[in-house]
Amino acid sequence: MARGIASLIDAVFLMLISATAAAILVYSAAHYGSGLQRQTSRLVMEYYTRQAVRTLAAASVVRPGCDQPDYLLAYMKESLAKNHSLDSATLRDVNSVISKIMAPLTGYYDYAIYLSDDKSIHQIFGICHNCSGKSCSAHFFNSADETNVSSIVNTINSSFYVYSSYAPVRIRYSEGSYGLLVIHFYIWPAGAISGCDKW
Repeated sequence: MARGIASLIDAVFLMLISATAAAILVYSAAHYGSGLQRQTSRLVMEYYTRQAVRTLAAASVVRPGCDQPDYLLAYMKESLAKNHSLDSATLRDVNSVISKIMAPLTGYYDYAIYLSDDKSIHQIFGICHNCSGKSCSAHFFNSADETNVSSIVNTINSSFYVYSSYAPVRIRYSEGSYGLLVIHFYIWPAGAISGCDKW
């Protein structure tokens, strides 16, 4: 009888060890998969932002009064060199290109483009969604005010959900000197940054 009870206890103990090991394996596999999914999603979004900046730098548009296409980047650099901010026609062309870039993510992600250099060209513009409850409303923002631009950039950079990329390009100013213009491109899930309707 004692041998039978000892065998039964050994079997129960072995089943308990096996069940614990199986539970640890299932838990590890489940968390490995979700962690891998998060990392893959982050890599895809970072790649998307890099490609968006490259597309913006290589896009061509037809300027008002012209019949031949020209690089959007050249158009942007001319506008910035003259006015230290994008004029309305250039901004419209940039937004047209960006809307095509963001087409696969429309409604799911917000974006911002921040232009900066060493000669006080600081401008930020984009689209963000302000969500309250179940409703979200899209809001276009555009600012060239130094204090406001710094506040917006700090808010965007402090958010955990933001994916970003940038591209430096040389710019020639109207007085003939050269500088470095940096185009920053940010995207984040729609509604992830609260209070952007005040930008």
